Amino acid sequence: MNDNLKLLFLFFITIVFFYYYAKAFFYNYVKVFFYNYIKVFFNKLFSIIVNLKSNLVIPKSYNKKLKIATKEIERFILIIKGMDSKEIGSVLALTFDLKNKMLKDGINLLDPIITLSAYPNLLILLEDKAIKLQKENNTVFASGILIWVHTYRGVLFPELRYKSKEMWAELERGFYYTKIHSLDFLDIQLDLTDPSIPIGFDKNK
Repeated sequence: MNDNLKLLFLFFITIVFFYYYAKAFFYNYVKVFFYNYIKVFFNKLFSIIVNLKSNLVIPKSYNKKLKIATKEIERFILIIKGMDSKEIGSVLALTFDLKNKMLKDGINLLDPIITLSAYPNLLILLEDKAIKLQKENNTVFASGILIWVHTYRGVLFPELRYKSKEMWAELERGFYYTKIHSLDFLDIQLDLTDPSIPIGFDKNK
């Protein structure tokens, strides 16, 4: 075998070696790449499904709180239905006194949806204040705050909003008597303006 044939043979062997080596390397690289890609893809897909499921499934705690809130507002509405217009006006005097005082701090209770978005803890604060007054047997002041509690629960629980509207439809009977209230015996200075139904809670709209 002459030198040219030897060189040609070595060249052929080299080409074959690099061909199979490159083929094996490329196959393994593609295999690993697609394995990782598919792994990442299915991980992301699983994560999306889990998040979607968590958004669709209503937590038991939500249903429990909704049940309690429903019972409380239904009882509250029954109480209001049994009150005459002047009595409602006296309670509303405290309700709108609180509204006007909080408005001075930049919190507009008459726009529940926007206000609760800006102040997520507001409902909890109102509930705590009402509970504290009830424990002190100060039911008159507690009732004034409870009106806002049941209103803002209508935002937190969309299923309750029609009940909140029903409550305001009953409360409207006392609007005329809000400034002609009978709370002089409390010896307090109330900050009052003309009452109005909160935005989004008018039963006729």
